[in-house]
Amino acid sequence: MTSYQTKFVNHYIRPYITDTLQRGYTLAGLTVLTIIIFGQFAVRPALNSVMATNQELTLGREASQKLEIKIKALKKADQMLVQYQPQLKLLSQSVAVGGNPGNLLSSISNLAERKGVRLEFYQKETAHQGALGSSSFWLGLSGDFTNIINFLRDLDNTVSLVSVESVSLTQGKITNAAVLMNIYQTN
Repeated sequence: MTSYQTKFVNHYIRPYITDTLQRGYTLAGLTVLTIIIFGQFAVRPALNSVMATNQELTLGREASQKLEIKIKALKKADQMLVQYQPQLKLLSQSVAVGGNPGNLLSSISNLAERKGVRLEFYQKETAHQGALGSSSFWLGLSGDFTNIINFLRDLDNTVSLVSVESVSLTQGKITNAAVLMNIYQTN
């Protein structure tokens, strides 16, 4: 070592290594520096992992609470369904038997228009005594024979509670049909 280097080491570095008070501060400073460096590479990823796991647990608890609320709501809805089941049967009977003839007639009219059949009249049948929970009515149709047959085939797909009881056809220039239909209740 040169004399300059020796003076530098003796004056600036040796006191921090040999003097007791300065040596303690040096070791404390180097220890803190080591902890900071070690913390950056070893402790920080572990802390990040712990924080991410804690966040996932929190989200899982929230999801679990929401599912519990939904389960309670579904149980209550199931109880209400059981409680109101008799009223639902009455409602379905009223729709099937009397219901809203306007909606039924509208569905039939739309089908007739699609099939090229003209709806001439709608008349509720009073003489026909159907089964309990059923209602009958007459429809008057006019149009091409093939179109009337196609209309009658697609009637079951369009109006689910209707069955055709009888069909009376008269042939002329235009085929006329009188159709007796029966609406059944669903149980």
